[in-house]
Amino acid sequence: HVLELLYFLSSQNRPVRFNELKREISITATTLSRRLEEFVETELISREVFAEVPARVEYSLSKKREVIRACSEKSIQMGRK
Repeated sequence: HVLELLYFLSSQNRPVRFNELKREISITATTLSRRLEEFVETELISREVFAEVPARVEYSLSKKREVIRACSEKSIQMGRK
């Protein structure tokens, strides 16, 4: 799920909300939440919280995205061989 998550985020040119990630990757909410927390902690993913009701949170790749994008694309290509 880790590579799928990174690949999906790298393929988007916009921030993505939690439920969209969950739907696209077919991952449980608990697992996705843990992975996102880990990535935010390591600064691979940016998390933006909007002061709205209901709360809105969006995720996107951080500035390290070029490294992530290259690695995830290479891993996907290797998996197809």
